[in-house]
Amino acid sequence: MEGHIREVTGLLLVSDATLLWSCSADQSIRVWEMSSGRCVGVLSSGNEVATCLELIPPCPASHPEAYIASGAGDGDVKLWGLAGESVHTCSHKGQFVTCLRVFQDSLGGQPVLLIGMLSGGVVARSCGTMSVLFVIESQVCNTLSVWAIRDLGQSCFATGGDDGNLLVWQVMKPLQD
Repeated sequence: MEGHIREVTGLLLVSDATLLWSCSADQSIRVWEMSSGRCVGVLSSGNEVATCLELIPPCPASHPEAYIASGAGDGDVKLWGLAGESVHTCSHKGQFVTCLRVFQDSLGGQPVLLIGMLSGGVVARSCGTMSVLFVIESQVCNTLSVWAIRDLGQSCFATGGDDGNLLVWQVMKPLQD
C-alpha cells in the first residue's frame, strides 16, 4: 500500500478488519480497503505531523456510532466518522500529542480517551463529550515525554516515557462528566 510520502506513525484496523487507517508525518491520514489494498480516502491532519490513531467506541448517551481519533503535532485531537468526515477537534494548546488510548475503569465510569503528550503529561477526556476529566502534569509523570499508554484492566493503566520507566496508574473513583 503506497501513498504516504513520509514516515507512517500510526495504524488502526476498523470496520470488522475491512479498513486500515494510517497516519503519517506527511500531515495526512489515509483510509485503505484491506481486500484490494486501494486507498479510499485521504484526510488532512492540519499543518502538523499526524502522530497516532485510536477507535472511540459508541457512547449511547451522546454518539451511537464509533469514531476515529487522531493526534497531531500541533496538539489537536480530531474525531472522524468512520466514513472519513470530520466530527470534532479538541485543542491542547500546541502540545505535541504522542499517543492515544481508550480506557475504561472497572468502577462503572464511562470510557475515556487518554492522551499522551510530548511534554510528559496525560490528559483524560470523556469519550462521550470530549470534556477534560483529569490531567496528569509532567511533573507527576516525572518524564519528559509520554510515548505509550495501555489499559491494564481493573481500573489501571500504564504510561511509558522516554526515561525508560513504566508508570502504573490506578483510578480510584468512577470517571464521569
